[in-house]
Amino acid sequence: MEPTKHEEILLDLFRWKMLPMAAIHQMHFPRSSAMLAYRNVRKLQKLGLVRVKADSFGKRFVYCLTKKGFLQVQPTWIGPLREEGFESEHFEYDLLTTAVHLGDWMHGAPRESELFSEQELRRGFVEHY
Repeated sequence: MEPTKHEEILLDLFRWKMLPMAAIHQMHFPRSSAMLAYRNVRKLQKLGLVRVKADSFGKRFVYCLTKKGFLQVQPTWIGPLREEGFESEHFEYDLLTTAVHLGDWMHGAPRESELFSEQELRRGFVEHY
């Protein structure tokens, strides 16, 4: 069974801790309008699965998982974790590193490469890689 589009978004929010709407649009709805991405994320927000968070200046906004969103995808799609958690402890740093990580590889890494997030390395079991 494959994850639904909403579950895929939740999984990416777990993996990267936070994503701006532009990244969600490019990653999950690249051939559709940004409005379709927004409507899907808004639906997740209304269900209490994601929330909006702003940087310390109130200028950059990202979407993050809520505890409810994490609990919805963790048992089925994430599996057991070495360390419980899903949130960013360092907003500005995580936002910048996510942008650098995704950059040119937003639509996938080259075949000979693997892309791991800090979240995956910190919370997952090394044996899975």
